[in-house]
This record gives sequence, structure tokens and C-alpha cells, in this order.
Amino acid sequence: MAQNVFEILLKNPLSSELKKKLQAAEYVKKDNEEFLLCQPSNLPAVTKFLHENAQTYRIIGSPNALVVMFEFFRGTMGWPEKTSKGLARIIPVDDDNLFVDSSVSGIDNGDWQLNIHEYGDLSSGVESTGNVFLKLGNVNVKDGKGTWTGNVKAKTWELVGKAMCLTKGKDSVCGILARSAGAFENKKRVCACSGRTIWEEE
Repeated sequence: MAQNVFEILLKNPLSSELKKKLQAAEYVKKDNEEFLLCQPSNLPAVTKFLHENAQTYRIIGSPNALVVMFEFFRGTMGWPEKTSKGLARIIPVDDDNLFVDSSVSGIDNGDWQLNIHEYGDLSSGVESTGNVFLKLGNVNVKDGKGTWTGNVKAKTWELVGKAMCLTKGKDSVCGILARSAGAFENKKRVCACSGRTIWEEE
């Protein structure tokens, strides 16, 4: 069973105006860092609010979470550009449902389809990941940036090792679903994948 309250770490404090507008989470400060405490049922609304108001954040300390680091693949059989294009985090909210919070940046504008595919083979981008295993939704990218958040019916163990892909024409943005550190298991602020801090990944 998933935990009752999630912690959302904020890069910068919310303004007084935004605090008044955000009713679905509790604002707290500890160890000189700003957090929102959020019930699982409120996660979609809270993260949507933060995205819409250009707030950078991380959901931390979630047990059994999965994480994806996206890379861009140009063309049907393209090679990855080896630069981070965003990330997704998948968090269990109860025994049967997962919350997906994804964001991408630095890719072409337009409508991209976001899905989870059968295999984690990225040797040929989306072409080597097999059929769609779980449909997620449409990501409308503007100014190179796009987000998708929502709940899906699935279990984390079903998704480990599969690929999450955004596709638009022959181009794709893909990453492999891997287990994330749980509560108190990882205090790092720099990603070993790219060398960037957690705030730079988006």
C-alpha cells in the first residue's frame, strides 16, 4: 500500500499569491528547504498547478517509485543525442493505481504521443521497443516544453525495464523505466546520468 502523504520539494518558495491559490497541499519549511505535503488524490491537481505556474519541483521519498530519463532519437532508426530531454516519475498511489508526472524540454513543438512500450531496447529508438503496452496520452509541446500528468491503472512491477516513449512522426523521445530510490535512500542533488543537478534536468 502506498504512503498517505507525499513530499514535493520546491526549487524556490511560492509567492504569497500562489500559496493562497493552492488549496490542495500544505506548505512547510524544514532544513532550509521548501516543501508541499500532498495527499495522493491531490497529486494530479497540485502538479498541474505547479507546471502551469512554471514552478520547478521534485516529488521525493516515494516508496516503489519508478523514474525515466528521456533521450531524443532523430528519425526512424536514429541514434540518441546523448543529452537529457526531461524525465518522468511514476508513483504508486494505492494498490492498483500509479501517478505519472512527466516533463520534456528542448524538443520540436507540436503534438507528441506518450506511451509505455513492451521492451526497454533503445538501440533504434522507439522502433526497437515493441508494441504499446500502456497508452498514456497526448503531450502538446510549446516553446520546446511539454508535460503530462495523470493516474493510470497498473502496478510498478509490471513496468520495470519497459520503455516510455513520446513519438511525433519518425522522431521519438525515449527512456527506460527503472526503480527509483525510496524514502531516505538517496540524498543526492546531482544526477550521475548527466552530471546536472535535479533542478537542471528539466
